[in-house]
Amino acid sequence: MAKKRGWKIIARAAEVIAVALAAALLVLHIPSVQAYLGHKALAKASKAMGSEISFSKVRLVPFRTLVIEDAALVGSASYAKADTLLYARKLSATFSLKGLLQAGDEGVYLDRLNAEGLLFNYVIFDPDSCAHTGNLTHIFKIVEDKDALPYEMPDLFNIGRVYLKDSKVRMLNLSSDSDYKYSGHGINWFDLDLDIHTARLRNMKYLGGRMSMDIDDVQATEKCGFSVRASGSMSTGFNPSAGPGEPLGLVEVTGALITDEWSRLDIPYYAMIYEKSSDFSDYLNKIDMRLRLRHSRLAMKTVAAYSGIFADSPVLLDIRKGSARGPVNDLHVQGLDLTDLYSGTSADLDFVMTNLILSDREPDIAADVRSLDFTTRSLT
Repeated sequence: MAKKRGWKIIARAAEVIAVALAAALLVLHIPSVQAYLGHKALAKASKAMGSEISFSKVRLVPFRTLVIEDAALVGSASYAKADTLLYARKLSATFSLKGLLQAGDEGVYLDRLNAEGLLFNYVIFDPDSCAHTGNLTHIFKIVEDKDALPYEMPDLFNIGRVYLKDSKVRMLNLSSDSDYKYSGHGINWFDLDLDIHTARLRNMKYLGGRMSMDIDDVQATEKCGFSVRASGSMSTGFNPSAGPGEPLGLVEVTGALITDEWSRLDIPYYAMIYEKSSDFSDYLNKIDMRLRLRHSRLAMKTVAAYSGIFADSPVLLDIRKGSARGPVNDLHVQGLDLTDLYSGTSADLDFVMTNLILSDREPDIAADVRSLDFTTRSLT
């Protein structure tokens, strides 16, 4: 008898749970409830990021997906063009309801993010009253002043998978501390405009002052017409291991494969070390690079797309290995083993190149050549 009564209690409990789930499902289809949950989620995200998130429409697709239209991440900046850091025509964020309703300051955690018409608008400017030199550090209140350290960097987001479609990256440099002059060919690094046709990313996160991601595939075209396809892993932001007197900024790229119409670069490691965001205004002289190359092909036409020089050169380098360190205008290259497929010249050498690109100072190249083979064509 007691056993029979127990089964009845279980059956009644199951009925109550089923009715509750059905009621919850119906409630989640009510626009006002969806708007409430959407506002709650965005309020939490705004609090975590310390900035304003605006949108025109939000709806919840039960049970795990929040769809936001005309979403923008906005903050006050010294320049009007720097106010909006991010905009998306449509965002679909997938996560659990527990994560949606969860309180706290630990940032935003998503399983998946699909974005259409995403714009990342990065603006570099002269230091403002808080010593920020870009809208990214300004909006997220990330310290760039060494004297303000130690500083606990915020945890902003952690996203399992990201899919981008018809998106764009803009980089506008308004800094006055630079001698850079656009050559008229290739990418203008003071006014970059990159269309990202598609991108598949994993493990995108901003934790402890660094943003990192695994790039499965990205296909993009800059407004100058240069198209590229790439994969690999990258991280960028504050360098937590920087010691006294060492630069605070660090970009690291590992396992990168970059291809375009003329070249194919296999890069196991690439790094850019810098003091502050405005150093990119003088990339040739202030960004300290580290590079290792595996077997790759590099055409001067690709170099021209990035640097604006060598646009008419037919040289195509088959690089078997090599590494480099230093800024572009003080570049130390070691163990470079290559063949120019156009002229037939082969070499194994180390060299130092100073003041070669867009500089008023006397250029200089010093080389230690271990082997050199050339043809008569290379002499013409």
